[in-house]
Amino acid sequence: MNEEQIIDMGQQQGELHLNSQAREGLKTAANWSMGLAILGFIGVGFMVLAGLAMLGASSFMGDSMSGAFPFPFWILSLFYLVVAGLYFFPLLYLYQFSSKMKRALLFNEQQSLTESCVNLGKHYKYLGIMMIALMVLYVFLIIGMMAFGMTAAGGLG
Repeated sequence: MNEEQIIDMGQQQGELHLNSQAREGLKTAANWSMGLAILGFIGVGFMVLAGLAMLGASSFMGDSMSGAFPFPFWILSLFYLVVAGLYFFPLLYLYQFSSKMKRALLFNEQQSLTESCVNLGKHYKYLGIMMIALMVLYVFLIIGMMAFGMTAAGGLG
């Protein structure tokens, strides 16, 4: 089978047919993405536990640690919880892609294949939006550091 025959658009049926090479590639992607999603969920769990532990510790320490940090300690725990929440959704979409792709390939279900591809699109869309937001944040942080540095340098002279 040559490359032109890999995907047959089947204009009369409106179907998309996958050859064995494409199916094997999707199966491999589904297996690896399942593993990565599970490891990610474990990481999110550790982040939530760390955030809650820091939150609990900050309530017991009170102001005794105020000299060690330039901000209240509970802010760091809140940061951990927010990052864990942000990280959860792309992992969920990746897990759903993987489980639905495996089902689609195992039972030849068009609906599962469609849902799997939709979840993969959501996964990458979420990551793309997060990346753009981080780049914008970096630009503002760099501008802020430059402004702070110029202000500090002006105060020294």
